[in-house]
Amino acid sequence: MDSSFWVDLLEKVLVLVIPPIAASLVAMAVALFKKWWAEFQAAKPDIADIVEKLAAFAVEAAEELGASQLITDKKEYAIAMVEKWLAEKGLAIDVDLIESAVEAAVFEIMHEGREIKAASIKREVKPVVSESKYARPTKNA
Repeated sequence: MDSSFWVDLLEKVLVLVIPPIAASLVAMAVALFKKWWAEFQAAKPDIADIVEKLAAFAVEAAEELGASQLITDKKEYAIAMVEKWLAEKGLAIDVDLIESAVEAAVFEIMHEGREIKAASIKREVKPVVSESKYARPTKNA
């Protein structure tokens, strides 16, 4: 048998096997994050509330910065942002717990069906009326 036959066979097997394995690994990671976060919430509910709020804010900021292409890795940015805020307040939290809170915030945003895109945010600009003594009066005034 030709070696290309074995290469083709291996490629087809990998194409069939890798996606379900990857999906299973992601599901396991999500379950682990949920478990860690639930344990942390039970142990320290006051700190967990602060971390949840920080994570939600950091995720929204990361989404906007990512949409405007100012950052490339939104998850890393959000985690680093929460870590920095917690460090400034003197709170030492495990990075895995921060990552769990960030993942939960992302899930919540996606579950609500919200999308944050810089291009979709419309800001209304109102003209500034000068009240200077040098402003010209209008004809209708």
